[in-house]
Amino acid sequence: MAHDEPPKLIPIDGALSHELRSRLAYVGWSPSRDDAYASAFRAATRDVPRFGAPREAPADWTADWDATLLAWMGTAELEGRAAASGWIDAIVLAALRSNPGR
Repeated sequence: MAHDEPPKLIPIDGALSHELRSRLAYVGWSPSRDDAYASAFRAATRDVPRFGAPREAPADWTADWDATLLAWMGTAELEGRAAASGWIDAIVLAALRSNPGR
């Protein structure tokens, strides 16, 4: 899939929230990560433009997890595919699913 494809937004439901949190943790990213590298990417991605309108996400998909996903996206050079809160772009999800680890 090309990065210049229009966004295909997938709603973050309970099962996807669990999967995203597990996959992000597996590759070394969580809201509690506080090293300089993570801080730099959180700052760099804080105000990136997002596709779509925010939607309510499950209670366990917090603003901190959303920021963590954005920071990871920055490391993968996918911040241009940032979706509104409560959504994830299909290309971002595919990249996270194919990530072999740290």
